[in-house]
Formats: sequence, structure tokens, C-alpha cells
Amino acid sequence: CFNNIPQAVNCLFLEVALPDQKRMADAALGHGPVVYLLTMVFLFLGALTLMNMLIATMCHVVSVISSEHSATAKSEARREKVEEALSEVGVGWGELGQEISQGQFLSLMGDPAIVTALTALDVNVQALEEHADAMFQQRGSLDMDDFVAAVVQFGTSHAPTVKDLLRVQKVLSRQLHASGAPGGPPGGPPWPPEAVACALQACARAEDHGLGERIAEIGRRNGASLSQEAEESLLTLQLASPGGPGLQTFRRMVEMGYGPSEGYCRHVMARCADTQNVACAEAVADYLRQRSQLTYSGFKTLMRVYAHADLYDKACDVFSEVKERGMEPDAVMYKSVAKFAVKAGRPELSRESFGKLDGCGQGVKHYMWAIRSAGQQGDVDLALGTFRKLQESLPEAVDVMSYNIIIDVCVSNRDMPRALDLVAEMREQCELNLVTYNTLLKGHCLAGDSDAAERV
Repeated sequence: CFNNIPQAVNCLFLEVALPDQKRMADAALGHGPVVYLLTMVFLFLGALTLMNMLIATMCHVVSVISSEHSATAKSEARREKVEEALSEVGVGWGELGQEISQGQFLSLMGDPAIVTALTALDVNVQALEEHADAMFQQRGSLDMDDFVAAVVQFGTSHAPTVKDLLRVQKVLSRQLHASGAPGGPPGGPPWPPEAVACALQACARAEDHGLGERIAEIGRRNGASLSQEAEESLLTLQLASPGGPGLQTFRRMVEMGYGPSEGYCRHVMARCADTQNVACAEAVADYLRQRSQLTYSGFKTLMRVYAHADLYDKACDVFSEVKERGMEPDAVMYKSVAKFAVKAGRPELSRESFGKLDGCGQGVKHYMWAIRSAGQQGDVDLALGTFRKLQESLPEAVDVMSYNIIIDVCVSNRDMPRALDLVAEMREQCELNLVTYNTLLKGHCLAGDSDAAERV
């Protein structure tokens, strides 16, 4: 270890600085100085990266804690200034009976000196006066601490916190109960259309279907007509559940003359695909057709709706309509239609779609659908030709499943000689599985060859 100076320096460095990596470093040195140098660079960069990550984490924690303390300090300072401002304009808390009511508060807000003092403290006086009802909702009067805390919340630089949002949620729930929600007393103050729309948009973002329906019911009961934004949010909520009243809501929107845009209509159809709401999707598509607004993207979305509902024949009809309108389908649509046509039992359309895909980078799944389509037509030669083309273009993708599909096509069309040839070829490429033996058993049974079936 100390035969010479370089060896001694290296030994001390590894034993003191990198004891855990000493074995790896010695092994690297045994392969030459270049490998040893690269290993040291790797260890240095790794340690530097971890150090920077830890420093960044510590800085973030310190920043968050500092921001919280700063916000708390500002809030306390603002409270003290509010108390001082009220005292300077001659408002003593003793004059108000140790508590302030809503009427006394509104009287104070009529004093220009109070308004000036609060404005100087960065308090949004207009919002404070407009939302006086919310301040005194739970209690008819507030003591000094509660009143000052409420005023501080209306600072123009006050950022909402989780506590504020939870308080809003409680107030909204209480208002729903008091405004005529199921189980609550009827009546209550009418909700402005803007408030109903805002509440429904929040419900749509939170995907709270039950609360959204209650808000819409209360809005209509209290005489608030739902705006287009509110109806669209309500429809988005209703489409989240299969069999919901989305179709009625969409028809009501059309009758009210709201005229949803083409982009929103595609969004509605996409939601219908997820919940298999075919009736609503068809109504939206008809609405767009009547206005000549059903675009190529809209047709693709409608095809997806039918595919999700296993209505492959209707999906193929949509493809025919696309071509009738002079639109040129892309490779994605041709691939989808090729699969839909096989499942719908429309071999001619399937063959046409697969023909359009030549040279478009077909995947193994599309070859499999083409083989199935040829089998449905009883064209074993075409099925075998497609399988050979798959072997040439994607040899690494030919597996047990691929052989099983082409063997099943031969068996289903009672072509056992070629099925047995494929089995022999398959034995050279991969092992037979249970599906292969079941397919052979089915073929021998169809051919009436009980001896061969017994051997299988």
C-alpha cells in the first residue's frame, strides 16, 4: 500500500474517502488507468448530484417555513393596525358593547374615515361590505378577535388557504340545506345565474354528480334560469354515469337556443363513449349534421362511441358516411374499420380497409384481424398469404398466438391438411400450447376422424 508515493496517495484516498467503494475502485484499477479514472468521475458526479438534491430539498423546506411565518407575521401586524385604525377614528370597543352586530358594522362602513383607514391597510372595503352576510351568518354579533380576523381575510393580498376552502365548503353545504335541498326547508333567497354556473363548474371539476344535481334543482326552484355554462357543466356531470339524464339536458339546451359548439359536442360524444351512452351521442351527432358541423374528428369520435358499445356494424356505417361526404380516411381510421368490419361480419369492407394499409406500417394485430377476416370469407389461401406476409415483414412477432389463429382458420374451413402442415411448422419454431391442441381436436371432430382426435 506504501511502496511508492502515488500508491500511498491512492490507498489513503480510498480508505478514508471511499471505503465502501474501495473494492470496486481496485477492480477498476486492475483494468487500467482509464477505467479507474472513469470510475472516479462516475463516483464524483453521483455524490455531487445527491448533495445538490439534498441542498435543494433543504432550501425548499426553509422557504416554505419562512413563507408561513411571514404570512402569519403579516396577518398579526394587519390585525394590530385594524385595531389602531378603529381607535384613531374614535370607535372604542366599549361603545359597541364588547361585540359588534351586522347593523353596527354597516353603520361603521358608512363612515368615510373608517373606509379610508381600512383602505390604507390594504383591505378590500367593497368586498367586505358585500359579504357582510357571510361574516355574521353563524352568529348575530362578533367579538373583537373574531371581527378583526374576519376583516383581515378581506386583504387584497390575502391568498386563500385550505382552511378558507373548507370554510366555504361548510357554508355552501349549509346554504344548500336552507335553500330547499332534499330534506331541508323549501324556499330561501334566489341564486343568481352566475353563482349557479360557478357552483356547477366546481362540481364538474370535482366530479360530484349528486351535489351538482342538487344545485341545479335549487337554482331552478328559486327562479334562476341556468345559463349555457351551467347547463354544459351539468351535462358533463350527467354523462359521467351510464344511463344518466344527459340526453334530456342536451335537448333542453338546444330548445333554449344555447347552440353548443362543435368542440363541446365532440367532448360530449367522447364522454358518451366512456359510459356507452349511445342515445345521447347520436342526438349530438344529429345536431351537428343538421348544422353541417360534423367534422372528420366528430365522425371518429362517433365511431369510438359505437365501438365501446360493441355496435361494430354502426361503426362501419359511419365509415361509409365519411367516404360519401368526400373525406379521406387516415391510416388510424382504416386500422379501426378493418377490425370493426371483422367483428361485424363485413368481409368486403375488411378486405378493402386492409388493402389501404399496405405500406402504412401495419402491426401484428392488424395482420391477425386480416387473417380472421379471410377466414370468415372462407378464403384459406388469402389467410395463409397474409400469414406469410407477416412472417416476412415482422418475423420476430410471429409467436404461438399467431400460429393458433391461422390454424383455427384452416380448421374452421375444414382444411385439415394445411392445418397439420402449420402444426408441423409450428413445432420447429415454438412449443404447442393447450389452445393448439384444442384447435386440432376440434378439427378432427369436425372431420369425423375419432382416431386422430383420440391421439391428440
